[in-house]
Amino acid sequence: MSSYENKTQTIIEHKQKVAERAQEDSLDFFSAVYREYNQKWEENLHEINFSQATPIIQTNLERLKNQSGYSLFLLKESTSMGGDWCLQIIKSFLRGMGTLHRHIPKFKFKSLQPKNNREFLNYLAEKFEIEPAVFNESNNIQKYTKNIIDGICKSLYSGNIVFIDVEIPSLGREDRFLVWFVEQLWNQLISRLDQLSNTHCLIRVVGVIAVHSGVPEECLPRYLCYERRAENLDGTRFLEIPLETWTEQEIRNWLINFSGLTAPNIGLSIPEIDAIARSIFEVSNGAPDRAYRELKEQLKDVIQDKFKQYEGNN
Repeated sequence: MSSYENKTQTIIEHKQKVAERAQEDSLDFFSAVYREYNQKWEENLHEINFSQATPIIQTNLERLKNQSGYSLFLLKESTSMGGDWCLQIIKSFLRGMGTLHRHIPKFKFKSLQPKNNREFLNYLAEKFEIEPAVFNESNNIQKYTKNIIDGICKSLYSGNIVFIDVEIPSLGREDRFLVWFVEQLWNQLISRLDQLSNTHCLIRVVGVIAVHSGVPEECLPRYLCYERRAENLDGTRFLEIPLETWTEQEIRNWLINFSGLTAPNIGLSIPEIDAIARSIFEVSNGAPDRAYRELKEQLKDVIQDKFKQYEGNN
C-alpha cells in the first residue's frame, strides 16, 4: 500500500472514530438527561392528585405526632388508582414524625397464593427475630399469634414508629385475611402496646393494606371500617383512603410545576405542555396507572427530540 493510500486510510479511520465518539457523546447526553428527569418525575408523581387522600392522612397521623397511637389504612384498587404514590405520602408524614423507624419491608402475597395467616406470621417472626413455630396439635395459630405479638412488644422502645405494609393482589368472597388481621393480630397488638405506655412513650404503629382489586363486603364487614368522616378514630379499624382519577387540569399543572420540562434546558412552551396533558388524559381517561405510563412515554419522546437536536448541532 502506497503512502498516499495509508494516509487516506488513516483519515478515514480518524473520521470514523470522531463519528463514533460523537455518537457516544450524544448517547451519553440522552442517558444522563433521561435519568435525571425520570428520577425527578418518580419522586414527585404523588403531587398530581390525592386531594382527598392527603388531608385524611394528615389529620389521622397528626394526632400521633406527640402521643402514642395507631393507624390502620386500607387502599382499594391500589394498582390502577395509584396506591404506591399514596404510600409515598404516608411515608413522608411518618418521616416528619421521628427517626426511630421500624419499617418492615412490604409483604406481598403472590397472585395465586392463598391469603395464609401463618405465612404472614412467619414473615413477622423473621423481621422481628422471633423463633418461627412448627405447627402441630398443641401449637395453633392463636398461640403463634400471641408469641409474635409478645416478640414485637419486647423489641420496641420509646420513640419507635413501626410501619407494616401488606400488598394483596385480589380477595375472594371467602377470604378471611382482613378479618383475621384486624381481630386476631392488629387489635391484640395495639392492646398490648397500650400496656407499654407505663414504661415507654411515643410508640406509634401504622399499618397499610393495599389490595390491587376491589374488596368484597363478605371479606371485610362494615363494622371493621370507619366512616371516612369519622371524628373519633382510635386505630382499631380500617380507614379507607380514597383514590381518585386525575383530571386534565391536574396533569397540566403538575407538568408545569414539577416536570421541569419548561426549564431552559428543555424549554417546552405552555401550548406544548397543554398538548401533552390533553393527550395523556384522552388516552388514559384519568386512570392513574395508564396516565403514568403515558407520562413516561411523553418524557421519553421529549428527551429523544432534544437528543436529535443535540445530534444536529454537533
